[in-house]
Amino acid sequence: MRKRLIGTTLGALIATTGSATIANDQLDTVLQEVRNQHRLPAAGYVIVTSEGMVASGADGERARGTGTAVTPDDRWHIGSLTKAMTATLAVKLATDGLIELRTTVGDVLGSDYPAMNPAYRGVTLGQLLRHRGGMLSNLLDLNVWAGLRSADLDTAAHRKNLVNAILSYPAQAAPGGRYIYSNAGYVVAGAMLEAVAGDSWENLMAQHVFAPLSMHDTGFGAPGMAGAMDNALGHSLAGGSFRSVDVSVNADNPAAMGPAGTLHATLGDLSQFMAANLGGEPAYLAAEELALLHTPQAGEDYALGWQVGPHPCAPSRKVLMHTGSNTMWFATVWLDRAVDLGVVVTTNVGDPPGRRAMDDLGAKLWAALDRCR
Repeated sequence: MRKRLIGTTLGALIATTGSATIANDQLDTVLQEVRNQHRLPAAGYVIVTSEGMVASGADGERARGTGTAVTPDDRWHIGSLTKAMTATLAVKLATDGLIELRTTVGDVLGSDYPAMNPAYRGVTLGQLLRHRGGMLSNLLDLNVWAGLRSADLDTAAHRKNLVNAILSYPAQAAPGGRYIYSNAGYVVAGAMLEAVAGDSWENLMAQHVFAPLSMHDTGFGAPGMAGAMDNALGHSLAGGSFRSVDVSVNADNPAAMGPAGTLHATLGDLSQFMAANLGGEPAYLAAEELALLHTPQAGEDYALGWQVGPHPCAPSRKVLMHTGSNTMWFATVWLDRAVDLGVVVTTNVGDPPGRRAMDDLGAKLWAALDRCR
């Protein structure tokens, strides 16, 4: 395990926020204990403020039984943490005048998808990003899902087929109605952004999110090279034990699903994005953009790619948070803007064991940081 401290020491951070000073190694000890307790192949964490990464650590093996150690510089699949980045792209394109949150699916995609269910024509981009578009929750219900890995078509063609299947599917609720967590809605939102900007979601993310935040080690799909042990691998649960899944097989969801959750990143890159959401890099996310991204509508608890949920060890307090998994990885982020502190935890196993372990790790890291009061 290797820990990286940037800009300041953890002790200095804690001293400036009025908490008792703890040894920097205490966070690594927490990580090791939780990983061993939950028998995870590997796990990692990063602590961040608006100024950037304060500390990071990783522990365990890139693949169960190989003895090859994971490092904080490995890339971790982040699943639905992607949604906050897709929503950020939407807000940046809105700032540039290419689209508005009130722009409707019909306005942008109506002519390209003549089979569109009329119920979706009035759904707005903002409703999709808040999971209020009335679209189905599970993409596996669509008859095109099994064919989305075919090498006969490129990602753009597969995404078009997927969007067509989503927009042809019966509405599950009225536009703006009840909350339905929907990967489908984010795929359609991504298609809207592609249409107004005239480029792929992948290129738009690289240009408008990754490059401005110096996220040079963030990419698409399962991380690592096929057949190599150059990065942590995802693991599936089979017969009561975790087995690594090489990236040459189905180690991620189809690329067409990208805007909903197919990104990977290093802990360092994640810290860049999280720091911006804590109010750092004001030249990138202005105050009004942060307010759009982080503020749910009245009576709701999901903003744009961010949930307003309970603090991991002080449930009565509310923080920005999200979880992400592609069934072979699991990641969770909590951002407490009131104290300018964020914690991201990740592991290379999926839900439910990954969720339980990351909830445990997150709570214990926040406690070690003296943030549970």
